[in-house]
Amino acid sequence: MNIIINLLLFLLPILSSLLIAQISNPLFLLGLGLDELSVNPQSIPGVKQAIARFSIVESEAIVASALQQDSAVHVRKLISTSVIHPTN
Repeated sequence: MNIIINLLLFLLPILSSLLIAQISNPLFLLGLGLDELSVNPQSIPGVKQAIARFSIVESEAIVASALQQDSAVHVRKLISTSVIHPTN
């Protein structure tokens, strides 16, 4: 549990600056093991589309890779590449 809390604290500034208005939010949440989301009604279509693009395994791999990065710049690049070029 402490690992998840530390990860969320690490990713929070990145998520808030990069992802809050973007559809890649579910990617990290799924990768962290969350299987239920609460979003505003306007976001449902985009969230459903994002979830359909990535498997749980892919999401977990991206989060694991993000944890290995040594800077926020590298994490942003990883996220950008992953969201633009999913493997499915």
